Amino acid sequence: MTFDRLVEAYKEQILALIEGGVDAILIETIFDTLNAKAAIFGANLAMEELGKKVELMISVTVADASGRTLSGQTIRAFLASVGHVDVLSVGLNCSFGAKDLKPYL
Repeated sequence: MTFDRLVEAYKEQILALIEGGVDAILIETIFDTLNAKAAIFGANLAMEELGKKVELMISVTVADASGRTLSGQTIRAFLASVGHVDVLSVGLNCSFGAKDLKPYL
C-alpha cells in the first residue's frame, strides 16, 4: 500500500458519503497518524472536487496506559501532526474506558 493509493481509497469513499448527504465525516479509531493524514487529505480532495464543505472530526485511539497510539505516538505528538487541519473536533475513542482516558484529555 502506498500513501497515494490510500488517499485515493479514502477520497472515493468520502465522495460517496458527501454525495449521499452527510453533514460530517468522522475519521475514527486512529491508531496510525500516517493513515489518518491520508484520510484527511482524501476528505479534503473529495470536498474540493464536489465544491462542498462538510465538517471533519477525528478520534484517536489510546492503546495503553502509556498514552500512546498503537504505532507508538503520544497524544501530544498526534495533535502536533494534525494541528494544521481544519477540524470540528479531535477526540479520544473509548479504547479502555472514560476513567482511564481522563489523564490524556
